[in-house]
Amino acid sequence: MKTAAFLFLACGIVHASIIIQVGNNPQPPEFNVLLTNGMTGTAVTGTFNQVPNVNALFTSTQTLLEDASGQALIETANGSPLTNINLQLLTTAGTGLIFGDVIFALNPPNGNVPNPTFTIRANGTSGNAQTLTGTVTTGNQFFTLVASNGEHMTSVNITSSGLEDIRQVRFSDIETVNGVPVPTSGGGEAPEASSLLMLGSGLVALHLLKRKSHSLSF
Repeated sequence: MKTAAFLFLACGIVHASIIIQVGNNPQPPEFNVLLTNGMTGTAVTGTFNQVPNVNALFTSTQTLLEDASGQALIETANGSPLTNINLQLLTTAGTGLIFGDVIFALNPPNGNVPNPTFTIRANGTSGNAQTLTGTVTTGNQFFTLVASNGEHMTSVNITSSGLEDIRQVRFSDIETVNGVPVPTSGGGEAPEASSLLMLGSGLVALHLLKRKSHSLSF
């Protein structure tokens, strides 16, 4: 079960099938999207070291550029603000995949310019969608999207008044559209200490609730 699922269950507020949170809240094991081809176009792809035969597909009405120097990121080829981008997963044969978690950073422009607004829409396998709108600020650039209660995501659409780029994209819980887990070669991102602490807190809360319910049964 995912970290977020423990936290929200412990709080007693599991309602949404897809949760969009501001922050970097790992759901291990996660797999980084690798952008090493310097690809340009309205559709560019990334790969995974530990998930063979799977591509991350990024599409836009703008011409995109993969920049693999330093942190792997995607920006526009002409340097204009990034206003729209879509995220999906495909097999290398072009078959669509679904996923239970994705994390990314939306980077605001440098310089004395207004902080960009954003809308993130996560599309679920049940036909439902979850949307979050707001303003991207330095220090609050990461977003964690987690599907729960049997739901998975098919794609994520991001629109903005003007981003510098999207970077540090990670996926986990990758499956075929029929719900078969996609094989991996292990590894993935390790959970951060803060995430482990939150997970532990959720488990403790569940344990205390269970003990309380047992005592009331007498």
